[in-house]
Amino acid sequence: MQDCWRRPPTSDSFPYLHELPETHPLPPLVKSRAPISGRHPVTSRSFNEKGLSVQDTPTIEISAFLEKLAQLAIDEPETEVNFFSVGGSGYLENPTSDLLALFMGWEPSAPRWLARALVTHLARLGQADEQLFAGTDWSKVRASREVSAWDDGGESHKRLDLVVSDGNFVLGIENKVYAAVDNPFSVYDKLLRQRSRGGPILRCILHATPDSRPLPRNCKWPVVSYSELVEVALSQYGADVVLSPVSKWQVLYREFLLHLRHLSQPSPIWTMNEANLTFALENLPSLIKASELLVQLESGLRRAGTTAIEQVFLDQDVETTIRTGVANWAGNEKVLRFFPKVWGGESQVVLVYLPDTENARNGSIRFYVTAYIDRSTTRADLDKVERQFGAATKKNSHAWVHVPGENLTWFESNRRILALSAWAREESKEGALAALADLAMWVHRHVFS
Repeated sequence: MQDCWRRPPTSDSFPYLHELPETHPLPPLVKSRAPISGRHPVTSRSFNEKGLSVQDTPTIEISAFLEKLAQLAIDEPETEVNFFSVGGSGYLENPTSDLLALFMGWEPSAPRWLARALVTHLARLGQADEQLFAGTDWSKVRASREVSAWDDGGESHKRLDLVVSDGNFVLGIENKVYAAVDNPFSVYDKLLRQRSRGGPILRCILHATPDSRPLPRNCKWPVVSYSELVEVALSQYGADVVLSPVSKWQVLYREFLLHLRHLSQPSPIWTMNEANLTFALENLPSLIKASELLVQLESGLRRAGTTAIEQVFLDQDVETTIRTGVANWAGNEKVLRFFPKVWGGESQVVLVYLPDTENARNGSIRFYVTAYIDRSTTRADLDKVERQFGAATKKNSHAWVHVPGENLTWFESNRRILALSAWAREESKEGALAALADLAMWVHRHVFS
């Protein structure tokens, strides 16, 4: 669930980041994103246990290699588009879960075709007798989103993505697009038993890709790939349409099935011409070194972000540990997540960095920061917090700044999550980290104090 949170399209120095660029003049704004940083000198560095650079000398060989790499022309393969991939929210997990629910009974006027397809597939996997559902009145099937269950061990509420039921059977679904599977399935099992009233219980993890993912210990939920679900849904599509009057749902449903199939094949087949193949073979050591540098960059930024938040908290006599996570979003956006324990484990601040495609030859990087506040972790009035953040930003006294035309705040997951987002005031790595720490402290004072 939380892996899908992202920004909608529309200051002391930190020693861990010697590999990052110095301040660079701000180029003109492109669409809704603002560049924050400048050139990125490529170095061959490793980090000691404190995160400090052990070797400071740029590797001339790598620099020369990257200059050659920049000259290569790589043709992107053509892919078939669909309504939801072009006009919707792409691969984002929460919108995808909403659309799954739409065709499973969330909207009373929409057909339950996808629910029937999934139940059919799970019955074939042995979760129940397929004949048991032959007489199901699918018009009575209802789907619920983000169903809450109390976790006694963690003393907090956990949420199952979808629960589908007709009053007889109950189906629990945890939807994962590309995220790892790390959920409290024992809590979900208890929730489903309470809702089943002795009837059949079905459960599954929906995942975009069919590859085998490690599951939590003792988790016996089967993983169903989008491609498997789409195959069953398309096999039933003709009968579904014949038995229904012509409507918009037929078109939207088919487009959504194509979208799910697209998500299940996120990496189209690339063809490499002979010149590029020769270049890759001749420069394999440099390619490996470049990938190692990217890992070091992520590690250094993550440590620096943790230090920045910890320091600003300590300055205010707030002691906490910080759990971190990483994610990759579309557009080569790299996401670093920071979860202060004092915030309850679900709310977070994130630092996002991405290449400036308009100035790719200059090695420019962009940064932005966002806070995601989960309503279940605070008693604060999030509507009031939203107004306070807008007022604080207008005062122009913080380390972040609002770019006109962009979304400063928004709600997600049926208004369960409030997002606060802005760019750093200073166009540098220090400015980005200062904005991250400043935003974290502002959220702590107004939401968790």
